[in-house]
Amino acid sequence: MIAKSNTKHGKYTKDKILKRKEDAKISSEFWARTKMIEIRLRAAGVIE
Repeated sequence: MIAKSNTKHGKYTKDKILKRKEDAKISSEFWARTKMIEIRLRAAGVIE
């Protein structure tokens, strides 16, 4: 009973922490893809 009431960690709920982790993963994947596109365009001589 007490464990169920202790769902907050600081000011964020476990759900919000999980959502932030998922968003961070998506963001990391996005930036990695963007960087890979940039590297390929530079290698092809399309951009400097």
